[in-house]
Amino acid sequence: MVHDPSPDDMGAWFSREIAPRVPHDALHLIGMNPVTGTVSFGFWHRYEREFARAEMLNCYLGDDPFRPTELARRPVPVAMLRADAGGDGADGGLRAREILKEHGMGCELRLALRDAHGVWGTLCLFREEGCPVFQPEEADRLRQLAPTLTAALRGYVRAGPWLPAGPPPPPGVILIGGDHTVRAVTAEARAWLRELPSEWLSSPEWAAAMLASEVSAAEPEAPGPQPMICVPAALAGRWVALQGQPLSGAGEVAVVVQAASGDVLLPIFAAWYGLTPRERDVVALLRTGRAPKQIAHRLGLSPYTVNDHLKSIFRKTRTSGRDELIAVLGG
Repeated sequence: MVHDPSPDDMGAWFSREIAPRVPHDALHLIGMNPVTGTVSFGFWHRYEREFARAEMLNCYLGDDPFRPTELARRPVPVAMLRADAGGDGADGGLRAREILKEHGMGCELRLALRDAHGVWGTLCLFREEGCPVFQPEEADRLRQLAPTLTAALRGYVRAGPWLPAGPPPPPGVILIGGDHTVRAVTAEARAWLRELPSEWLSSPEWAAAMLASEVSAAEPEAPGPQPMICVPAALAGRWVALQGQPLSGAGEVAVVVQAASGDVLLPIFAAWYGLTPRERDVVALLRTGRAPKQIAHRLGLSPYTVNDHLKSIFRKTRTSGRDELIAVLGG
């Protein structure tokens, strides 16, 4: 189930908003999981799918000089890559420049979409080979648009929350080989692939392959959350999680596709909807069936304060009350 506006509509909207300030020939806007930093969805305009696949796979294989999480850590989160080896990526990214050339592009301008609350995505603009390259003043104009673009991206995700039309399919598994190709798909996973929009990251199967690449590259004992794609309900009709588990031998990865709910979904949901840490605590206890007075006792708050938190939570999430909020979070 795909909701309006579609990913194509959103890509066209972003392109129209940006073009008067920074002309471009193609656009790709990457939405990220704000908790793990994993690419989770995207919009594009005049951005060929094979070009998208080549760029994203190259990013996961480590040759991209401006990976989204690294770009977001820069004091000024803007960078340019030129196919002729100029720009900010002149000292690296040989394959990234080759990919631009192979797809008729002369340069790429990137902007991390971040604010005081987190990193939400990366915007990529492209100009065709033979066109003037992006200039520093254009990069600065794009950076000035960042608050508007970030608000629009978050607004798209928060347009719901969408109540699922029915129960989710059982969890499914997609087996990805060490060569980044799909080796096997269970019947349950095929049911999920029919639910997910075909436009999403070019295709759900391909998105699973990209996640598998990131899982393979991650340090097994690295601190912090493991890579996880979390597709928002505004795009898929329900919150959907893809998590990878490396298998022994030949670099294979099993990607589990399932409804995102409970403890997996709550931190991501809270980030997108701007819940405070205390509001998140209240929601966590609400999910256990506790009444407001019990929540107040558990958190050392007055019942009036808990009720104020609940009003704020329902307003931010656009839910009618406890039952709808719990249903959105998967019970």
